[in-house]
Amino acid sequence: MIYLIPVGGLCNRIRAIDSAISLCDRYGRDLSIIWLNDSSLNCNFHDIFTLTYKGKTQIEIININGYQFLPRQRVIRLPRLGIKVLKTRIEAYISNAFFANVYASSEHLKHKLRMREIDQLFYQKIEPVLSSVLKNMHSPLMLESCYRLCDTDEHSYTYLQPVSDIEEKIKAKVEAFHHTIGLHIRRTDNQRSIQVSTDEKIVRSLEVTLQQEPDSTFFLCSDSEATKQRLIELFGDKIITNEVASYDRNKSGAIKDAVLDLYCLSRTEKIYGSFFSSFSQVAADLGHIEKITIR
Repeated sequence: MIYLIPVGGLCNRIRAIDSAISLCDRYGRDLSIIWLNDSSLNCNFHDIFTLTYKGKTQIEIININGYQFLPRQRVIRLPRLGIKVLKTRIEAYISNAFFANVYASSEHLKHKLRMREIDQLFYQKIEPVLSSVLKNMHSPLMLESCYRLCDTDEHSYTYLQPVSDIEEKIKAKVEAFHHTIGLHIRRTDNQRSIQVSTDEKIVRSLEVTLQQEPDSTFFLCSDSEATKQRLIELFGDKIITNEVASYDRNKSGAIKDAVLDLYCLSRTEKIYGSFFSSFSQVAADLGHIEKITIR
């Protein structure tokens, strides 16, 4: 059995879960997903997703109010949670801190590599570790990750689908798409994105696109209302958006809005994405479409 704790925001969790299912398929393990409701994502799994996986791996979802276990909103050190909640002694535990240390590199800090290139280096580094543990240990293993843990394949990002009410909203919005390019602008706490994918570069990218393809429209997702309004003022009805009631990840409604935005973004023709943004990357992977980083 593998116990996965996907941590971080929406797309961090999606990619961690999707890759864990692939690993379990590969190594013949069952999977328990421990879904913590916390300040990074305060919404139950089944309020936003349906699990559509049909393979041999047995998968269960365990929703937990993270605030019961996360003093000061910090992830507690496991495997204490395994004993307290799962009534299982965890023999091996690989933390998100370990994965974060592996992922960190001078190359991406200097903006020399693109996110997908960094991911490939990451997979190469962690594959021997995960392979050794999964091949040689048959006792329960707990993984805590905000990262994807193996490369994508033809089945990737097919295991989770939005719940029916969100899917209906996605279909209704997508009907309005016509030569629509996705545009994701990450702001707030992502300093790398703010520094590299500047507003000026974004505006210029849209201007060039419209000069070359005047019929283009843009479906815009952003965590900055000010950025949204500026682009609407500049480009008018070329900009398509969803109504967002809140950007507070501590509210379930905001998480549902984020799922709606993500899957609408994935159904555009291609994506102009923010630098070092998992949201841009996961949307492109979901839709099997090109992602062009604005930089």
